[in-house]
Amino acid sequence: MVKGASYDRLKTFDPHSIIGQYGLDLACGLIYRKKPQSLYVQTDELPIARAVVRRFLGCFDEVLVDRIEIAQSISTDYHILARVYNQSEVEAAILPFSRKRWPTPPNAELVVVVAENSISYKSLILPGRVPDSVVAVRRWLAQTHSIQECWGILDPVFIGRIAISKLAGHRIPTLHFWASQRALDNIYVTGLRALVSHITLLTGSLLKS
Repeated sequence: MVKGASYDRLKTFDPHSIIGQYGLDLACGLIYRKKPQSLYVQTDELPIARAVVRRFLGCFDEVLVDRIEIAQSISTDYHILARVYNQSEVEAAILPFSRKRWPTPPNAELVVVVAENSISYKSLILPGRVPDSVVAVRRWLAQTHSIQECWGILDPVFIGRIAISKLAGHRIPTLHFWASQRALDNIYVTGLRALVSHITLLTGSLLKS
């Protein structure tokens, strides 16, 4: 982490962290189910764009991005046709922690949004500094898309199990490993638990006029 940098710039998302891996794995898995031929990665962060594209090597005819530097990096390193998005309709788009930078969703048949959620335990640790919420994301995506799914990562049950595992430690190893395993086995949640998870993922299908 760069000393003195703003929270919004650094986010709490690292594409190479454990939570980053889980978040992008789920988001990319939701896209892969539809087997689109092209993908728009809506982010101006090169490491995040590269982390997304690496999960789809050999899956797409082309990848659309927001900056020429990102397109060049992807084309050179991954040998994938990449070009700058021109606002035309695409089959699928992913917004990894970037949706607040645009007033409306991209013109894509399928949109997957990954965002932090202020309606979660994270607001207790960083009050007023969690930059998004599941309510705002739903309202934003519903402008042009029908909400299909809502997933969450790091919900209160997960945090509780991790806390039990930490407290048990080496003193109660059976409880330590059981609670830790139960947490990891249920890291992805839906329903009400998704609404209070730290990381939220929503999918939307383009509304037809």
